[in-house]
Amino acid sequence: MKKQNRIALFIGQADEEYQSRFITGFLKKTVADGFDVCVFSMYR
Repeated sequence: MKKQNRIALFIGQADEEYQSRFITGFLKKTVADGFDVCVFSMYR
């Protein structure tokens, strides 16, 4: 059984432009490297 690598990303207000661009780049790199990514965000 292959061990799955996971990363959790906690970020505030993911709909803001800077955070949105960061998440997009982060996901492209980590998914390409074989990680599962869970994104958690809070909104006010």
